[in-house]
Amino acid sequence: MKEDKEKKRKDRLEVSRAFSMVVHVGITMLVSIFLCLAIGIWVDKTFHTNVTVFFIFFGVVSGYCSAFSTLATFFKGKATKSELLERIEELADEEADDEDIQGE
Repeated sequence: MKEDKEKKRKDRLEVSRAFSMVVHVGITMLVSIFLCLAIGIWVDKTFHTNVTVFFIFFGVVSGYCSAFSTLATFFKGKATKSELLERIEELADEEADDEDIQGE
């Protein structure tokens, strides 16, 4: 019984780590794109040019590189994507079973 609780706790910790990684990737992408957009708008207004599109492209590329680096670090030595998804489904099923037992 104690081993099951410890396993569930570790599994939930892993899921929360994965969720925080997803949030981190999303925020990184948004910040890099909007920061480059702001720089592009500033350059356009200051020097009367039209380079905002290039800065947006640079923001997307830098956000993608950062996201790839974060994901590569997270999945290094970890289970494959399908194994992680399978484990998340198992946790969701266990949680639903726990709720059914408590509701009875």
